[in-house]
Amino acid sequence: MTTSQDIENKKIKTHELKVLASYVDVLKEKGLLVRSDLKKRDQEVVLDITYDSRNVTEGTLFLCKGRHFKKEFLEDAISRGALAYIAEDDYGIEDKPFIQVTDVRLAMSLIGDYHFDHPGQKLTMVGITGTKGKTTTAFFMKAILDAYLKSQGLGQAGISSSVEYFDGVDGVDATNTTPEAIELQRVLARAVAHGTQYMVLEISSQALKYNRVDYLDFDYGVFLNIVPDHISPIEHPTFEDYFEAKLKLFSQSKVAVINKDMDHYDRVLVEAKKCERYLEFSIEKAGAEYQAKHTEYGLHTTRFTLDVDGKEEAFSLSIPGAFQIYDALAAISIALDMGIPVEIIREAIRPVRVPGRWETFTSQDGLLTIIVDFAHSGFSINTVLSLAREFAPDDYLISVFGAYGKVESRRPDMGRAAGKYSDRIILTSSNPDREPVAKINAELGSYIDETGTPYESIADRRKAFYRALELRKKDQRTIICLLGQGSETTQLIMGQYTPYPIDAVLAKEAMEAYDKGELEELFAKYKDLPSPLEI
Repeated sequence: MTTSQDIENKKIKTHELKVLASYVDVLKEKGLLVRSDLKKRDQEVVLDITYDSRNVTEGTLFLCKGRHFKKEFLEDAISRGALAYIAEDDYGIEDKPFIQVTDVRLAMSLIGDYHFDHPGQKLTMVGITGTKGKTTTAFFMKAILDAYLKSQGLGQAGISSSVEYFDGVDGVDATNTTPEAIELQRVLARAVAHGTQYMVLEISSQALKYNRVDYLDFDYGVFLNIVPDHISPIEHPTFEDYFEAKLKLFSQSKVAVINKDMDHYDRVLVEAKKCERYLEFSIEKAGAEYQAKHTEYGLHTTRFTLDVDGKEEAFSLSIPGAFQIYDALAAISIALDMGIPVEIIREAIRPVRVPGRWETFTSQDGLLTIIVDFAHSGFSINTVLSLAREFAPDDYLISVFGAYGKVESRRPDMGRAAGKYSDRIILTSSNPDREPVAKINAELGSYIDETGTPYESIADRRKAFYRALELRKKDQRTIICLLGQGSETTQLIMGQYTPYPIDAVLAKEAMEAYDKGELEELFAKYKDLPSPLEI
């Protein structure tokens, strides 16, 4: 994978250079300016913008962002050559141009859009929100667009997802579902510079609430579903706050694309109707423009049909479950509305698989299956485990998962869902941050106790997974569901994103060892490996 620094080192023109005074004018026009003192440097050129002092170079306009922003960050930025800074507070830097604003997050979106010459206006933009399915829908959408563009002799579509930020040529691993406004605008600008035509974006509730996607317009805004999630002191204080954030997407969308079967559909429809027009997709309810029929589910394949221009068209997916049909329908709806031929759509979605989403590994003797999935809430754990149970009701099912630090509201449903479907549970770590893993798992365990399912706690994720392998049934088919991290390469531990093995890599390595009869050797190899969590 190309690194962000590699991309920055590539000489590619993404915007016209502008003088410092023009940024003040833009902020004033939008009512964000409190005052400015440019120290007679108003005609100096701004070469770059950033909110991360570590990325500052000569001529950078620095934005002081964050609840925990410290003056030391600004001083670091200045030492690296910052031309000026934008902040809500005056930090008293006597010789440095200063622009004071009412809201630095709104300023980041506005300045990002202005600095990079409004790149979102030069792309066909698809924004996708919902509690579950954003990443899968985005991958379906990109696969369709890529296939269509290839048929025209053109390059790939761009994507901003929880897996990757890709501008049509270069990509980096994602750090958030939706990057901060400046970084998102930078990705869009590079896409425009590369000649990319389409951009598919996952839009998180946090991105909508904290203005990361302000000043962007979406040709299509997708609302997949909504259930209570991300409700915590550090995310959304109430479900209403979460719901309102999600609905903001329609205020920036030309065409709304909505799931007619979702909870709270009537309220979503009211907002969707405020767009220029709206499309609906469904499995269960009649009357949607795009209605899936004749659904068939298997452990590795899903099939359904769809009426297209009066003809029943068959589709198949490589990911199982009804939720994947909804995700596919959202992408298919947009593609058909764009006029992409159904033959291209059908072939494009059939092989799509998403890293860290229902990745399956099955042993040569058929006795062991490992499922890796990003499920990290009660809703998503229930979805994954109930699906595993549906396809393999007689298998011995072991689930391995943990819970995020300081997000207590998810834990009751997570514990109960896992206890309902699992025969055995190994609780472990999953971004505990500064909360002790033992405390998190004790709380999860209290809800598992309600179901009577046996469980144990092992802080290190690799060792917890190996314990699950040790507990497999030798004379019965066993499924191990490794949940919560998906394709993530780090865990948040004590305020730092710490490198950690990817779950799918652990699963693949273990399955290869199992097939060779070398599991014990694998366990021994890592037995004494130190873990940042075992402290």
